[in-house]
Amino acid sequence: MNKIKQTLMTFAILVSIGSAFAFRPHTSKAFENGLYYYNGSGYVPVTGNMGQGYLCVGNSDVCTYFFNSSTQTYNPYITGNYTPVALTGK
Repeated sequence: MNKIKQTLMTFAILVSIGSAFAFRPHTSKAFENGLYYYNGSGYVPVTGNMGQGYLCVGNSDVCTYFFNSSTQTYNPYITGNYTPVALTGK
């Protein structure tokens, strides 16, 4: 009985550690230059954060891109239609 309990506890600990690594926020060197959106003629840096400076509405198009410096290309990041948010001062 003690070996079964010890085995189950070891398994539970390993699963919890694995889950912590699997669901941690991913950071990447690819995003250190920021995110961009395509305005029809070129890639423009986004202003602000998602929900504060812009929204990605729907899922039909690519909303934002990131610049991959190793391949020198802009790669899709989030789908949706890029919609700037008008900030109003008080």
